Parts: sequence; structure tokens; C-alpha cells
Amino acid sequence: MLMEFFIGTRIARAVADPERAAVLKTLAPGELSAGELERRLGMTSETLRAHLETLLEAALIETRSEGCTLYCRISERSEGILDNLLGPYYHGRGREATGGTRFTYSPKTLPL
Repeated sequence: MLMEFFIGTRIARAVADPERAAVLKTLAPGELSAGELERRLGMTSETLRAHLETLLEAALIETRSEGCTLYCRISERSEGILDNLLGPYYHGRGREATGGTRFTYSPKTLPL
């Protein structure tokens, strides 16, 4: 029971940050390189690395290396968790799923 609580707090901490939630949304369609994540989200390597470490600790993502390139993807076992926690935002269903609000990434206005 205590271990489940510990894991739950790591997951909650990981998805509570707007920038990490944006990383998860960006990875929702499929695997991307760290460089592509940096480009799409406008993050520095250092910032992205810190967010990826937190997401890895919570077992929400998996990574693999190919040469010098790091690839990231949503872990299979976290799909249901992310669907429950982030719902329409995670799946990017836009206006239909959110009653008219189209979500776009902004660290100050990210809806969770």
C-alpha cells in the first residue's frame, strides 16, 4: 500500500508541471527524438533533460538510444494513467472534447 502511494505521488508530481504535461502531449502520437522535442516545445537541452528524468522516474515514458540520438515515447503501461489524468488535453481532441476550448501550449495557461 505504501509503495502504491509512493508511485502515485511520483506520477502526480510528473504531470502537475505544465511543461512536463506538454512533453507528454507532444509524445502522445508516437516516439520522437529529444532534439525534435526541444524544437517543438522551444526548450533547452538542459530543461528537457530535467523533465525527461522526472517522467522516467514516474515510469510515464521510455527512452532508447540510437547512435548519439535519444528517442522518447510514452510507456505502454502509462497510457491509461495519462488518459485518466490529462483526458482530452493528452489526446489533443480540441474543441469537441473540451466544450469549445482549443488547448495550445503555454507554461502559464496550460489547463490541467
